[in-house]
Amino acid sequence: MILFAFIAVCLGLPAQAEKENKKDFDPSFVVNNLSVSEIVERIVEKTSKPYKVKEQNASMGFLLLSRGVSFTSWGAEFPIIVHKISDSQCIVRVDFEKKVRKQLTGNGQYPKCVEYLKRMFDE
Repeated sequence: MILFAFIAVCLGLPAQAEKENKKDFDPSFVVNNLSVSEIVERIVEKTSKPYKVKEQNASMGFLLLSRGVSFTSWGAEFPIIVHKISDSQCIVRVDFEKKVRKQLTGNGQYPKCVEYLKRMFDE
């Protein structure tokens, strides 16, 4: 019984830590002086391992990045939407879906992917 309680607590701690981390995490960012299609094209052009582009539609401002199976995850997909918010600014919104809904690991991939994408536009 004690072992069961220990396992339940250990599995609950990462979930609690994930909830606390999401409070400060913003999955969107602003890009200046590029159009929606230019942003999509740059992401497609610069995406490299461990990510790959599964789908893209530059005119609609949509991309789907995928990350395969790793030691800590069964993989994930990252839908990306790009919206024009002014003549010189667009907002990039990144979402996250695990490939296996009930997997407990892999949550750290989401902020890493957003940071990876932000660095593409920091140049």
